[in-house]
Amino acid sequence: MKTFFNLQESNKKLNDQIVLAAGESYEVWELLKIPAVRSGNLIIHEMNVHGLAFNAHHSDLWHCNIELRKRGIEIVLRKSDDRFVWCIPFYQMSVFQSTHLTTHANGYFIRLKNGYSLRQAYVQRMLEMKNEYLQYPPTSTHFS
Repeated sequence: MKTFFNLQESNKKLNDQIVLAAGESYEVWELLKIPAVRSGNLIIHEMNVHGLAFNAHHSDLWHCNIELRKRGIEIVLRKSDDRFVWCIPFYQMSVFQSTHLTTHANGYFIRLKNGYSLRQAYVQRMLEMKNEYLQYPPTSTHFS
């Protein structure tokens, strides 16, 4: 299953592949009942994702935002006009928080700069959703 996409080639097939990898996005009426599903703008400290490598010693900054989906997360990576999306199913996702928040999956990672607007409650919600999704049978009704 493909999990990394270039958003310059936007089309219906791309959207279907994103849904296959990370699940459906939430409907408007569902968003009214649950906490925020989007993280806001985050600055990347270091990453190695499907051929894209970056660390803080480069002059250009990479930004990202995280969106919670029903079966995983979607990380949109941005630098200038380039936009990529990395979809991580919950069963592959590992999150570590120390001096930086780091997300790992399939040998790739993104390490975010500390001190930015990614609240602890958002990270906790992401981990709760992962745990709920991995339970059998699911106890929550917001997963399909």
